[in-house]
Amino acid sequence: MAFNICYPDGSTGPPPIGATDELSYDRDAIPLGPFAEEPLDLWHLISHRPGGAWRSGDDIRATAAAWLLGALYAASVDVTSYDIARTRLLFEDCETPAIQAIAGWIARARPADHEPPPDNRRASAARLLVALEHAQVDLGAYDRDLPGFLVEDCGTPAARAIAGWLARIRPSSQPDPAPPMPAPRPEDATPP
Repeated sequence: MAFNICYPDGSTGPPPIGATDELSYDRDAIPLGPFAEEPLDLWHLISHRPGGAWRSGDDIRATAAAWLLGALYAASVDVTSYDIARTRLLFEDCETPAIQAIAGWIARARPADHEPPPDNRRASAARLLVALEHAQVDLGAYDRDLPGFLVEDCGTPAARAIAGWLARIRPSSQPDPAPPMPAPRPEDATPP
């Protein structure tokens, strides 16, 4: 059976990358932080099939990548083909607890009204911490240490991609603003 996620418009369907069972992103299914220590909830959620059998490593990676993509779609991030490729690469280099923390950052981030100015003097881990601060994400001890480990384990492009996701989060539950009221016309004025 196909793996489905919920898209920002409320429809459901297969993610751009596939996994092989019925699990879908649910913000309330596991804790999303802040994390004081390494979270293992996502691992427990995705390591077994609904019938109790263990998943293969490839299936776990595909399911975890689809989970992270679900978090991005739920946060109304415009997901590009680069983002899809980056989620695949993250799962080749990162452990499931890191993915749970990243999904938590995405879920807890507040949309910014502007992107933070780039600061090329900072190391990638510091830039990711600035992006987390700009998105007003509360961090636990594990969250604060994770950017450094992500850069070491997954590389600078992963940290840049995550910082970009945080900057591209849009308000999804906000109603569209009301159209502006037309300016009053002199002929519509009531006499005093």
